[in-house]
Amino acid sequence: MLARDAFNFRNPMREIADHSLQAASRTMKLIEERVRLFEAKLNADEAVMVFMIGGPSGIAFLPTHISAQDPDSIVFEGFDPDGHPFTVIQHVSQLNFALRAFTLTSPSERKPIGFHVP
Repeated sequence: MLARDAFNFRNPMREIADHSLQAASRTMKLIEERVRLFEAKLNADEAVMVFMIGGPSGIAFLPTHISAQDPDSIVFEGFDPDGHPFTVIQHVSQLNFALRAFTLTSPSERKPIGFHVP
């Protein structure tokens, strides 16, 4: 046994690396919590619309899936208001978006957002 093994030294660099490798998963959990709280306030004929503020700025879309891509990216999938498919991959450090209620033409159009955290 080496003398250095007799001591239990903290390795701050390792702790920082471990923390960074799970940034997307932690961010994803926060996003899901906030979206669910927002959804709970909507009327039956409304759905969540996301407005990207960073990255593809000014783009609005109706999310169908939001997933974490560890170590540091979040993937948003859905449709723009015209019904075109939409996907954006965003680094957690550049993630800025707003949630807004979107009135649906029929309450049956409302679909739950799927969340995936690895």
